[in-house]
Amino acid sequence: MLITEHPGPKGEAFMEKQEEPLKFCSTMDLFTFLKQPENETQVSHAYVHDVAAAPWATPDDEAFVLASEAIYVVGHDQRGGMGHTLASFAESADAEAFREEHGGEMVSFAEIDLELLGRLGRGEMGGDIGGSMGGMQHAQ
Repeated sequence: MLITEHPGPKGEAFMEKQEEPLKFCSTMDLFTFLKQPENETQVSHAYVHDVAAAPWATPDDEAFVLASEAIYVVGHDQRGGMGHTLASFAESADAEAFREEHGGEMVSFAEIDLELLGRLGRGEMGGDIGGSMGGMQHAQ
Protein backbone atom coordinates (compact mmCIF):
# COMPACT_ATOMS: atom_id res chain seq x y z
CA MET A 1 0.00 0.00 0.00
CA LEU A 2 1.34 3.38 -0.96
CA ILE A 3 0.23 6.15 1.38
CA THR A 4 0.11 8.71 -1.42
CA GLU A 5 -2.50 6.67 -3.31
CA HIS A 6 -5.15 7.37 -0.68
CA PRO A 7 -7.26 10.51 -0.18
CA GLY A 8 -7.45 12.71 2.88
CA PRO A 9 -4.96 14.15 5.33
CA LYS A 10 -2.03 12.04 6.45
CA GLY A 11 0.24 12.26 9.46
CA GLU A 12 3.83 11.87 10.57
CA ALA A 13 5.14 11.19 14.06
CA PHE A 14 8.70 11.69 15.25
CA MET A 15 9.73 9.54 18.19
CA GLU A 16 12.35 10.66 20.69
CA LYS A 17 15.88 10.09 19.36
CA GLN A 18 14.60 9.14 15.91
CA GLU A 19 15.45 11.18 12.83
CA GLU A 20 12.98 9.67 10.36
CA PRO A 21 9.25 10.01 10.92
CA LEU A 22 6.73 7.24 11.17
CA LYS A 23 4.21 7.87 8.37
CA PHE A 24 0.47 7.25 8.60
CA CYS A 25 -2.08 6.96 5.80
CA SER A 26 -4.66 8.97 7.75
CA THR A 27 -4.97 11.28 10.73
CA MET A 28 -7.16 8.60 12.33
CA ASP A 29 -4.29 6.12 12.20
CA LEU A 30 -1.84 8.77 13.45
CA PHE A 31 -3.97 9.62 16.48
CA THR A 32 -4.69 5.98 17.26
CA PHE A 33 -0.91 5.56 17.49
CA LEU A 34 -0.26 8.83 19.36
CA LYS A 35 -2.87 8.19 22.04
CA GLN A 36 -1.64 4.73 23.01
CA PRO A 37 -0.19 5.00 26.54
CA GLU A 38 3.07 3.33 25.54
CA ASN A 39 3.60 5.89 22.76
CA GLU A 40 2.45 9.14 24.36
CA THR A 41 5.65 9.63 26.35
CA GLN A 42 7.95 8.65 23.48
CA VAL A 43 6.61 10.96 20.76
CA SER A 44 8.68 14.07 20.18
CA HIS A 45 6.20 15.76 17.82
CA ALA A 46 3.75 15.01 15.03
CA TYR A 47 2.53 16.69 11.87
CA VAL A 48 -0.73 16.58 9.93
CA HIS A 49 -1.71 17.93 6.51
CA ASP A 50 -3.48 21.27 6.36
CA VAL A 51 -6.55 20.26 4.35
CA ALA A 52 -7.09 23.87 3.22
CA ALA A 53 -3.72 23.89 1.42
CA ALA A 54 -4.44 21.15 -1.16
CA PRO A 55 -7.32 19.06 -2.58
CA TRP A 56 -8.68 16.30 -0.32
CA ALA A 57 -7.67 13.66 -2.86
CA THR A 58 -4.04 14.78 -3.04
CA PRO A 59 -2.69 16.28 0.21
CA ASP A 60 0.53 18.24 -0.19
CA ASP A 61 3.54 17.24 1.92
CA GLU A 62 4.64 20.88 1.83
CA ALA A 63 1.51 21.70 3.86
CA PHE A 64 2.22 19.89 7.11
CA VAL A 65 1.41 21.67 10.37
CA LEU A 66 2.15 20.64 13.95
CA ALA A 67 -0.60 18.28 15.06
CA SER A 68 -0.73 19.95 18.47
CA GLU A 69 -1.51 23.32 16.87
CA ALA A 70 -4.05 22.16 14.28
CA ILE A 71 -7.83 22.31 14.59
CA TYR A 72 -9.83 19.27 13.52
CA VAL A 73 -13.25 18.46 12.13
CA VAL A 74 -14.71 15.06 13.02
CA GLY A 75 -17.95 13.43 11.89
CA HIS A 76 -17.85 15.00 8.42
CA ASP A 77 -18.88 13.35 5.14
CA GLN A 78 -15.40 12.95 3.61
CA ARG A 79 -13.43 9.71 3.83
CA GLY A 80 -9.74 9.03 3.92
CA GLY A 81 -7.86 6.00 2.71
CA MET A 82 -8.97 3.85 5.64
CA GLY A 83 -12.47 5.24 6.28
CA HIS A 84 -13.35 8.17 8.51
CA THR A 85 -10.46 10.45 9.34
CA LEU A 86 -9.98 13.72 11.16
CA ALA A 87 -9.85 16.69 8.80
CA SER A 88 -6.93 18.84 9.98
CA PHE A 89 -6.46 22.59 9.50
CA ALA A 90 -3.91 25.23 10.37
CA GLU A 91 -6.62 27.91 10.71
CA SER A 92 -9.95 27.79 12.57
CA ALA A 93 -11.69 29.75 9.80
CA ASP A 94 -10.76 27.04 7.27
CA ALA A 95 -11.98 24.32 9.63
CA GLU A 96 -15.27 26.17 10.11
CA ALA A 97 -15.77 26.56 6.34
CA PHE A 98 -15.11 22.83 5.86
CA ARG A 99 -17.53 22.00 8.69
CA GLU A 100 -20.24 24.13 7.10
CA GLU A 101 -19.83 22.31 3.77
CA HIS A 102 -19.22 18.76 5.01
CA GLY A 103 -20.82 18.63 8.46
CA GLY A 104 -19.22 17.46 11.67
CA GLU A 105 -17.83 19.15 14.75
CA MET A 106 -14.63 21.07 15.42
CA VAL A 107 -12.29 19.73 18.09
CA SER A 108 -8.86 20.71 19.35
CA PHE A 109 -5.82 18.45 19.69
CA ALA A 110 -6.43 18.24 23.46
CA GLU A 111 -9.98 16.95 22.90
CA ILE A 112 -8.84 13.97 20.83
CA ASP A 113 -8.65 10.84 22.96
CA LEU A 114 -9.12 7.09 22.55
CA GLU A 115 -12.83 7.36 23.35
CA LEU A 116 -13.38 9.86 20.52
CA LEU A 117 -11.29 7.76 18.14
CA GLY A 118 -13.28 4.66 19.08
CA ARG A 119 -16.57 6.44 18.36
CA LEU A 120 -15.22 7.54 14.98
CA GLY A 121 -13.99 4.07 14.17
CA ARG A 122 -17.34 2.50 15.07
CA GLY A 123 -19.18 4.99 12.85
CA GLU A 124 -21.01 6.65 15.75
CA MET A 125 -20.22 10.22 14.74
CA GLY A 126 -22.21 11.69 11.87
CA GLY A 127 -20.96 11.96 8.32
CA ASP A 128 -22.41 9.62 5.73
CA ILE A 129 -22.36 6.67 8.11
CA GLY A 130 -25.06 7.97 10.45
CA GLY A 131 -24.87 8.50 14.18
CA SER A 132 -24.91 11.48 16.47
CA MET A 133 -22.29 13.86 17.69
CA GLY A 134 -23.63 13.44 21.21
CA GLY A 135 -22.42 15.99 23.74
CA MET A 136 -19.25 17.04 21.95
CA GLN A 137 -18.05 20.53 22.64
CA HIS A 138 -16.85 22.89 19.95
CA ALA A 139 -13.18 23.86 19.89
CA GLN A 140 -12.50 27.57 20.10
